[in-house]
Amino acid sequence: MFGESLPQRWQVFSAKGDMVECATAIGSDFAVSQKVIQVLLAAGSDTDEMHDGTLAAVEPVTGKIERRSETFFEPEHIDVEVPGLLERSSANGVVIESLQGHDSAGRNKGQGLLMSDLQKLYKSTRQARSKTANYRNTRVTEQKAPTMWKTVEFLYLNHQEVHDMRPPYAEIVELCEVCFRDHAAGTADMPPKIRVTPRDEMYVHAKPGYLPSFDVAGIKWQSNVEENPANGLPNNIGLVVLTNPDDGSPRAVMDCSWVTALRTPAAAMTALKYLKPADSRVACIIGLGLQGRCHFDALLETGFAPDLETVQIFDLRPEAIDSFADFVREKSNIQVVKADRPETAVRGSDIIISCTQFKKNSDPQIIPEWVKAGSLALPADVGSYWTPEGRELMDKIYTDDIPQTESFADYGFFQGQSVRLDAEIGRVVIGEIEGRQSDDERLMCINAGLSLYDVALAQRIYERALERGVGTRLPW
Repeated sequence: MFGESLPQRWQVFSAKGDMVECATAIGSDFAVSQKVIQVLLAAGSDTDEMHDGTLAAVEPVTGKIERRSETFFEPEHIDVEVPGLLERSSANGVVIESLQGHDSAGRNKGQGLLMSDLQKLYKSTRQARSKTANYRNTRVTEQKAPTMWKTVEFLYLNHQEVHDMRPPYAEIVELCEVCFRDHAAGTADMPPKIRVTPRDEMYVHAKPGYLPSFDVAGIKWQSNVEENPANGLPNNIGLVVLTNPDDGSPRAVMDCSWVTALRTPAAAMTALKYLKPADSRVACIIGLGLQGRCHFDALLETGFAPDLETVQIFDLRPEAIDSFADFVREKSNIQVVKADRPETAVRGSDIIISCTQFKKNSDPQIIPEWVKAGSLALPADVGSYWTPEGRELMDKIYTDDIPQTESFADYGFFQGQSVRLDAEIGRVVIGEIEGRQSDDERLMCINAGLSLYDVALAQRIYERALERGVGTRLPW
């Protein structure tokens, strides 16, 4: 008989012999699935032995059971009311495989229950010991969700792999120049970065962009947490996602900390290339963490300051000054001046690089009296370390993107004041306007950070990883 009502409004169908013919109750304390389960009783087997197997499951009130047998070749749907059979989980679908019965000719009368839902259902071990007499010959196995689309894979690169696949700085500068050209030509798509502030002075930025020269879209999701280095994490931490523009599928996912650490000094070196002081024998680096070290590496590798003789360094932490001095000596023959205060580091410098904390409530230090005529300022901290008067001293202030840099001013950076921005450096790169016009000009380039840098560098790292077989292929 079919559809027989059972106590507590259960209906459970079992296979016996060559037909689905009886309803059987099982234990009373199984939680119910919240999804409809399609149950298929199929034909076929190769033994004469007969086995009972439970063949039912439903959502809390009403669901459907699809049954097949030798008698019923076309499916029939029966509405049932079953308050519960199996406990719910949130993983993938499952298959309950059960021997449902066989006839004397050896034909299989059932291959089991197909649960083509996206919820994983499982039996409680404790309950199963006392409540599953009718589950004999039944086992539960995981099964992937139904195949609806073609297979898509993307490449995952962790923190170390991104570092290992980094190109040299000269190549990253070339990538930045491509970004500046696409941006200046108006062909790139790059809205100003957006930010959320889960904690005071803690920022998480989303930076999307599309770079037509490489035909790749992407987004960087990166936090800025001042306390991270003390806790064994980089100041900036997050991910870059690259997307195929044709179908929108993910191409790669990778750590963004090294992407940011590498592209920031490369953008500064691009500005140095086009705005270089006539005399560039002395450089100043304030803030001697990862960005300070990467900026020094970029100065050496690019050769854009070939006459560099001295680097004057300062940090609030004396141990950081000592460590950085050792770092410079290990890498070069450049003289190191360990400054005891920021003024000592800035005075007399032709290239002034500040890599301090990027924050609204900063403690600006650099004042006009310290700044040498003809110098170039490259604030990786978006000007946090410069007083408003120090910035105003500049004959010209360039930036990589005026709307984005102005958005920082609107948000309260630059000591809560507006910031004067004279031109975008991309216009200099493409030759639309001149760069430095005299040896005495004091120039500044505030690179607030184009998302295009991140997309371009991540794409190149992705290509290098593919060539070398580095990374992990993951299914979408």
